[in-house]
Amino acid sequence: MSPKVPAPVPETLREIEEGSRRVNKVATELSQRIEAFEQWLNKLPGRVETTLWVRDGGEGGYETYFGLLLHRSGKKWIVSYGYSDNSGRPDDDWSWTPLNEASLEIKVKAVGNFPDLLKEIVKAQQSLTRRIEQAQSAFDDFAQAIGISSTEGQ
Repeated sequence: MSPKVPAPVPETLREIEEGSRRVNKVATELSQRIEAFEQWLNKLPGRVETTLWVRDGGEGGYETYFGLLLHRSGKKWIVSYGYSDNSGRPDDDWSWTPLNEASLEIKVKAVGNFPDLLKEIVKAQQSLTRRIEQAQSAFDDFAQAIGISSTEGQ
């Protein structure tokens, strides 16, 4: 015979139901705010793919990092999240998940890092500009070597 489990206290059940409604309400509102941020990013001129990694914990020499990625998904720009145990180095094997599909805990963590994501967009723009200028310079040297104008066809 198994032990009898006492019946739940009605007051506790009422508190759970009320808490559930409140969590659902604020969770929906947080998701709407994230969606508004993504809509704003879609109107932002000069956006470029950007990754932000922040230390998320670890112990005993093992560190984990939380990442946010601004990237295109179809015709829209979205924010995705991921984790890495190696600071997001390119040789890491990680996957990204759209932030709108994340748990509430991850959404809370992500929102707290949105200002830093914007700062990373500036750095990503600067880096991309330098790489494009280097590519233009390399092409100009190549074009001169083969005897064409670097702006031929314009």
